[in-house]
Amino acid sequence: MIPIKRKLKTMAHVLIVDDELMIRFLVRSVLESAGHQVSEARDGQAALDLIEFYPDFYQAIILDLLMPRLSGLEFLATLANLTAYPPIIILTAHRAWIQKTLAYKVSGYLTKPFRTRDLIDTVNTQINIRAAASLFYPHTK
Repeated sequence: MIPIKRKLKTMAHVLIVDDELMIRFLVRSVLESAGHQVSEARDGQAALDLIEFYPDFYQAIILDLLMPRLSGLEFLATLANLTAYPPIIILTAHRAWIQKTLAYKVSGYLTKPFRTRDLIDTVNTQINIRAAASLFYPHTK
């Protein structure tokens, strides 16, 4: 585990969607050290299956773009049909692909390699923004 000094007072459940086992392991280690619970999916289809089975369970999604079976872009297109979904943070090694995500409701971007502090700050910021919005707009999850 990677030690992180500041822990959250309340944990959030984050879904990591990446085909690289080592990336999932690293992101999981960092987020769990920061106080979050983490689930993993190895591609967009596995992530959609989890979201369908556990709607409203995740407070954030960290999404790679280049994956087999169902890519991150295909995942975003499918997710766009849902009325509400958690903040999505793109995590990619290919900066050029970020431009292709602008048509979707993406909340944040990180490029590989990333700094652990940037990962934690981005996830916490997006979760806090969504939580604050839900106080004023209860239909926002």
